[in-house]
Amino acid sequence: MKNHIKIWYHISEVMKMMNVTLKNLLDDNQITQTMIAETSGISLATINQTLNRPIDSWSIKILDAVAKPLYMSAGQLLDIINPSKFELETNDDLMTIQGVKIDNYEMYQQIRFAVENNVMEGWEPTKQDIEDLLRFAHNPDPEYIARYKEIFGDE
Repeated sequence: MKNHIKIWYHISEVMKMMNVTLKNLLDDNQITQTMIAETSGISLATINQTLNRPIDSWSIKILDAVAKPLYMSAGQLLDIINPSKFELETNDDLMTIQGVKIDNYEMYQQIRFAVENNVMEGWEPTKQDIEDLLRFAHNPDPEYIARYKEIFGDE
C-alpha cells in the first residue's frame, strides 16, 4: 500500500535488546524462587512449575507473588515480561488514522502529527481515541480554548 504507514511499537524488542527477561530481572534484584515461595506462601514446586510455563497461563496470585519482592504491581511486571504489541496505522491516501476517516486534509495532518508524537511518548491510541480527537477538533471545548488563550494569548 502506497503511503500506508505502519508504526510498530513492540516493547519486547526493546526489552530483548536490553536482555530483560524474568530470570535477569530476578537475578539482578537477587531474588530467588525460594524467596518468592517464602514471602507468598506458595509452594516452591508451584512457583518453579509456574515460572516454566507461558506467562499467559499464570494466575494473578503468582504474578503478585513474583512482583511483590520487585516492588512492582502485577501489571507492571506483566508489562515488562510480556509486553503488548502496538500498531499505529495511518494511511495518507485515505486520510485515516486507526481506521478513522478524516475528511479535511489539513485537519488530518494536524491530528496525525499530534498522535504520532504522543505515540512516541508511549500513548497507544485506540480507534475510539482518534474518534474523540476528531470530535474535539470539530467541536472544541470553549473552556479549553479560554484556558489556552489565557496561557498563550489570542494568537
